Amino acid sequence: MKLRAIIPVIVIAFSVAATVLAVRATTVPLVNTNPVSLPAAPVSPYQTSLSGTGIVEPCSESLQIATEIAGVVVEVPVTPGDRVERGEVLFRLDDRDASSRLATAKAELARTRESRARLDRLPRAESLPPLRAAVAEAQSQLASARNDESRLRSASNARALALIELERQEFAARTAETRLAKAQAELDLALAGSWEPDLWLASTDVLIAESKVHQIETELARLTIRAPISGQVLERNVRVGQFAEPRSLADPLIVLGDTSVLHVRVEIDETEAWRFVPGQPATAMVRGNPSLTAPLAFVRAEPSVLPKRSLTGASTERTDTRVLRVVYALAPDALPVRVGQLLDVRIEAPSSEPVPKSTP
Repeated sequence: MKLRAIIPVIVIAFSVAATVLAVRATTVPLVNTNPVSLPAAPVSPYQTSLSGTGIVEPCSESLQIATEIAGVVVEVPVTPGDRVERGEVLFRLDDRDASSRLATAKAELARTRESRARLDRLPRAESLPPLRAAVAEAQSQLASARNDESRLRSASNARALALIELERQEFAARTAETRLAKAQAELDLALAGSWEPDLWLASTDVLIAESKVHQIETELARLTIRAPISGQVLERNVRVGQFAEPRSLADPLIVLGDTSVLHVRVEIDETEAWRFVPGQPATAMVRGNPSLTAPLAFVRAEPSVLPKRSLTGASTERTDTRVLRVVYALAPDALPVRVGQLLDVRIEAPSSEPVPKSTP
């Protein structure tokens, strides 16, 4: 009886012990982590100022390079960070088809030019002696026929046979005259050279062939994409073997910009735009380290107030607003920043507090 009473107690004790061990195994110990220190908020160096978000960009703005003709990329000699001069090759497309058509077009141009030059060289010196000989032969035959006709007419005995022979000689003389006229006409035609309409047609053929060659040369040149300005390669999204298309892409094939001088494009909320005064001092501060500051030089203010596009990710940021865009220049090596980096910008401006009217 005592044993039966002890068994339930033992079972309960084992159950409690197993439960405690299971809880300890699944419990994650708390790690004592140091609190993250947030960067200090930027402080304006001016008594009253405008706040804006600036994005670093090349002074030429970022140029998105594309291709005008679809084709397979066969060469990309540049990499991001390379500096290129204007006209330097950025990438090439397969040009075998265009090169073949260019060779055919050049051969056709050479043929048409030779045909035109051949007309200019007419008459050929070698063709004139046979024609002159033919004229001389016709003249001799005509003289012989007229001589025979004259003798028959002067014959004393005008018999029937003589009359028949006279008629034959008259026909022979006329035939000789016709042959002489034909030979003389052929000689005159050769001496006259080329016919003006033939020269015009030949010249037109040359122009058409030249235009065809120029067209293919232009197409061939467009298969080699070159830098439109001197600058730095900022992005490269094209590879050898890739099929490049002449359309707007989310990722441009090449992004190029002149980074010799960096610009900062500042967006000012439309509700504060009335306080902006062009030419007022401005200061840029590096995000994460507001102690890194540099003065900015005013370049221009864009005339239109546009919808906001550059987002900073701040929880208090308004996205359904419009902004005034102002461009400033940053002195070289003034700040350790790169193209596309966001900066906090402060611009000296009048106070936003209303000025009380003076009472008389």
